[in-house]
Amino acid sequence: MDDFVASPAPEDLPTEDFRWLMAFWNDLRGSRDMPARSDFTPAQLVPYLPGIMLTDVEHDPLRFRARLVGTGIVADSGTDLTGRYYEDLPGSEDVVRRQEWVIQNRSPYFACDMPLVWASNNFNTYSVLVMPLSEDGDSIDMIFSYLRFD
Repeated sequence: MDDFVASPAPEDLPTEDFRWLMAFWNDLRGSRDMPARSDFTPAQLVPYLPGIMLTDVEHDPLRFRARLVGTGIVADSGTDLTGRYYEDLPGSEDVVRRQEWVIQNRSPYFACDMPLVWASNNFNTYSVLVMPLSEDGDSIDMIFSYLRFD
């Protein structure tokens, strides 16, 4: 599998959890470009909550702030990003560029074997599915991510 897959279909993804979440996002959006955060509840995502991260998108200037970081991400990475801006994290330049890609392309992506330079634990890499959300159907105001550590 390539390290970066733009606009993946569920069948393009390597594991059932990534496939299910991609299909869930697609079902929520229907004929829209992307779903809204208000389209789903945490109860619908219980098995995946430990690996979920919600990121607020601020515009003018474009910035990304971790709103919610799943307990599994915190435990596995050794880092709680909640409330922190991505650009304030050491080694986050690639993560910021990929978030900017989501905004520019208005599309999800999947990346695997990403180096874990922003965390304190000893994992070497992680995989992530990243999907945009929009309350008004136009401006991306949140990014939904699911992470797995390798």
